[in-house]
Amino acid sequence: MAERAEAPTWFTAALAAPRVERFVDVEGCRLRYLAWGDPTKPGIVLVHGGAAHAEWWSLLAPQLVAQYYVVARDLS
Repeated sequence: MAERAEAPTWFTAALAAPRVERFVDVEGCRLRYLAWGDPTKPGIVLVHGGAAHAEWWSLLAPQLVAQYYVVARDLS
């Protein structure tokens, strides 16, 4: 069996980055979103494609928090 390579440092750091999971109700529909970083910084919203979800941004979002408050929402 082949030996498994360790994940790169940036990968494990991104997955361990602090984030919050929140929900908002819009016209009777509960929507989930994830947020990373400082909410006093300029905001950026990440929108996933079809058949995806907010978790898809878990590797990229932590790379942006030095400059932005990053929000990724699940599309309903």
